[in-house]
Amino acid sequence: MAETANDPPRHEGFRREEAARVRESWRTGEAPVCPRCGIVLDPSPVRPRSDVSYVRDRVMLVCRSCGGSAAVERRDRKPPSPALPVVGWREWVSLADHAAISLKAKVDTGARTSALHVEELENVQRDGQPWLRFLVLPRQRSRSSAFRVEAPLVDERAVRSSSGASEERPVVSLRIGLGPVTFPAEVTLTRRDQMGFRMLLGRTALRDRFLVNPATSYLQPNPHPPGEPPRRKSPSNPPSSRK
Repeated sequence: MAETANDPPRHEGFRREEAARVRESWRTGEAPVCPRCGIVLDPSPVRPRSDVSYVRDRVMLVCRSCGGSAAVERRDRKPPSPALPVVGWREWVSLADHAAISLKAKVDTGARTSALHVEELENVQRDGQPWLRFLVLPRQRSRSSAFRVEAPLVDERAVRSSSGASEERPVVSLRIGLGPVTFPAEVTLTRRDQMGFRMLLGRTALRDRFLVNPATSYLQPNPHPPGEPPRRKSPSNPPSSRK
């Protein structure tokens, strides 16, 4: 189709020196002007063909007269998110609203939902809502530090274990303490007598809160020392398949 006199000029990037002058004016908060025509440039958002973050954070400055253009960063661009704390494949955690006792938990990004070993599970009512009362045993083969917990029942779900067996489990809402972060998490309740850890932290609880380094362990401090001292393994020893 032939162009007419009323058609807007096609965008053509400024030369390197011209673009540098435009970006410097934009960076310092001045109104950027076209280095060729001397008129104020119009900002327009860049519409990327794909969800690319560095493109979404840019604006195109365009000259209405000559069509010259230069891409600049948005002035209202959000600052980068603070660095997330790093955890290893096993860590000390606590149930923040309950006893000041730590549990060793396996950090497992292969599991969607977190799980906790409990005994003596009971159904109770709180303000007409279903809750569960249960006994938490933080230590393997010991009942000396056991404590009771009550938590709201959120759901009941079929969960497939690492052995491939499917089990219907109750799901409760608990607040977990790990390192500098305390957060709510949905936790399934089950018997983990044959597992190496009383608790498993799944990827839903970890997402947007932690980075995981599976080559090491106990990167975060024990929230309630003194406790059972962690035995560190060298990075060459991979995590056990026992969850």
